[in-house]
Amino acid sequence: MLHNTRINTDETPLWRTRCGKTLRPRVRVMSETPISKEALEQALKEALVETLSEEQDLLRALVAEVLEDFVRGKAMREGEATGEVSRERVSDLLEGRA
Repeated sequence: MLHNTRINTDETPLWRTRCGKTLRPRVRVMSETPISKEALEQALKEALVETLSEEQDLLRALVAEVLEDFVRGKAMREGEATGEVSRERVSDLLEGRA
């Protein structure tokens, strides 16, 4: 188990375990593959289309929530521009007595 004790300050860190062993971490360098902007854009588009097609229910729920928030905000702005209404009047409207 490492307890994060660095024991040197050169470019390759060494770590000492609780039992006294000294470890030098393995470093893996990823090879760089040149990719054109067009190829990157195409790969991103394909990944997005695949994700959206696999997660259609999530997308529908997200769009519905955004629309509800938009409509709620619009109603609040419109409500601020009108006069006050009594609670009884609102109840009457909701229950169809108006």
